[in-house]
Amino acid sequence: MSSSDNFYIELLNNSIVYIYRYATPVIYIIGNIGNLLNAWVFLKKSWSKNVCVLYFKVCLFLSSAYLNSVILGNTFIIGYNINAHNSNIVL
Repeated sequence: MSSSDNFYIELLNNSIVYIYRYATPVIYIIGNIGNLLNAWVFLKKSWSKNVCVLYFKVCLFLSSAYLNSVILGNTFIIGYNINAHNSNIVL
């Protein structure tokens, strides 16, 4: 391989780290805010009469679980090189 190939490989590896370091926390925060707003809307008494709200609540719970475990864990591991899976049961 030439030095330019090594440069591009290193550039791609660093770009993945920077995406996980800076973009993923923004997605994490916006996702949790959206989940809180959805919970606030769907837990109102007027919505409890609708049967489809149960499916939205299940989707909301699964989305919150995914955001707070998988996305947060991958951000720590790939973005900041912190292996939190060994020390935390949730991640």
